[in-house]
Parts: sequence; structure tokens; C-alpha cells
Amino acid sequence: MKKKWIAATVLLAFLLTGAPTAAMAQNVTVTLPTFPVTLNGYEMQPTYDEYPVLVYQNITYFPMTGYYGGFLGLDTRWADNTLTVKKELANSKNLRWYEKKEANKNKYTASVAAYNIVVNGKKIQNSKEQYPLLQFRDVTYFPLTWRFAVEEFGWEYAFDAKSGLKINSKSEIEINGKSDKYVIAGDIAVGYPANSYDEQYTFTYKKGNEPEKEFSLESQLQDGMYYFYAQKDENDCLHQAEIDMKLKPSIEGTILTMPCVRQNNGKENLILKIDFVKGEIISKTAV
Repeated sequence: MKKKWIAATVLLAFLLTGAPTAAMAQNVTVTLPTFPVTLNGYEMQPTYDEYPVLVYQNITYFPMTGYYGGFLGLDTRWADNTLTVKKELANSKNLRWYEKKEANKNKYTASVAAYNIVVNGKKIQNSKEQYPLLQFRDVTYFPLTWRFAVEEFGWEYAFDAKSGLKINSKSEIEINGKSDKYVIAGDIAVGYPANSYDEQYTFTYKKGNEPEKEFSLESQLQDGMYYFYAQKDENDCLHQAEIDMKLKPSIEGTILTMPCVRQNNGKENLILKIDFVKGEIISKTAV
């Protein structure tokens, strides 16, 4: 108990340095962190990250993308001008980040988020937040206060001058299979590859503490190259399907619904429905 109290005191001292005034401008100045930021053992690369961790009023801000959120056990969905975030099981063993070739500047302008935001069923009144949620490069940024990081998201984190900020999510399901990405619903976890390059056709599924099982969709995916959890835009550029957050992978019963792109003499957006117990594709529907 004493150790926990000391850690909380140190963390709160770090978080509450330089509190902003009540009046918040629509646009604010943010900077890149000057200290390391590590998520579940992976050190972030803010210099070349399309959505870097930011600092505003001495508070570290976290980019709530689908990849980063899923890596730390959060489900993010966008619909009807509302961002909904809720705690779930982490759905990835590896951190997939958004690399850019041009280095980020040390200082940028972000805006105070003006849309609806719901966290674990509770609507956030951003105009009344001491540390408001921000929007940068069309992504919502959350302040890593004790309230959000620990109470809402269930993360463990600590800060010191040498190691910087370390965040760890608590995993409730042990996954050791071949897949890098997972869709999780209740006690079911279905793993999938990023794409079908290099004959990556192996999917996995796991129920509770039972052994993880593998199945191949190679014979059913011979009509093109597939990019899973992806969609193409009007310029044929690929993006993670979180660009339209209503197209996230999901599980219902024994069926995995997966947004993807099929490339064969052009690119096509599809929705796959896969019976992961039988190991077969039920349908391929154009989006």
C-alpha cells in the first residue's frame, strides 16, 4: 500500500505541473515530448510518427487511433459525430505505428475537440475539462491524467526523468499464436494477418483458456491479394478501416466480420464474413 501511495504521489506531481487556466482557446500550441514514451515495452517514435504523442500544458496526450487504442486494450468507434471509447481486452501483441518520411516539427497547433466523446458510457463535457481532449491531424488526443489512464482505461503507468513515461495495459487473456492482430469479444479471440503477402493466410481463434487453434484460408483467397482491416479511398490509397470507424472487425457468435481490400486488376473494398470454427469464408460483400 505504501509503495502504491508513493507511486501515485509522484505521478500526480508530474501530471499536475503547470495547470491551465479555465478559459481555453479553440486552438492551442502543442509540442513533441522531450522524454521517452513507452507503450507495453515499445518505445514510441514521435519524430517520424504521423500521430505522435504530444504535450500540452505539461500533460502528455495520447493519440486515440484504432491501432494504438487496440494495443492498449481500448475499443474506438466513430459514428454520428461521436467518438466512443471503451475498455476492452488488448487486441494486438505488436505495436503498429504510422510512420512518415518527413520529420515532425517540435511545435504544432491543435484544436480543442468540438464533437461528442463518450468514454465507458459517460459523455465528456469537453468545454468543462481542465485538460481538454484535443484534435490533431483528424485524430482525438486524450490527456494522460490519472482519471483517464488509470480509472477509465485501467492502465498502469509511471514517469521518471531517465526512463520517461511508461504505460502498460493489463492483459486478461494469454495469446501466444502466430497472429499479430486480434479481434476480441468476451472470451473469444480471433487472430488475423495484416495481408496475404508471402502466403500469409493463417488465422487463429481461441476461447478462454483453451489452446489456440489455427486455420488457413489460402484456398479461399486466391482471387487476389488481400489487405485485412483496410479500406481504400477514392484515390486507391489504402488506410486502416478506422478511417470509417463503423467498419471495424467484429465477432458475433462464431462469425468474424472483417473489412478488407482485394487487389486484382485494381482495388476493391470488401467485407468478409468468416466462420472461424469451421475455418471457411461465408461471404464476400462489396462495400
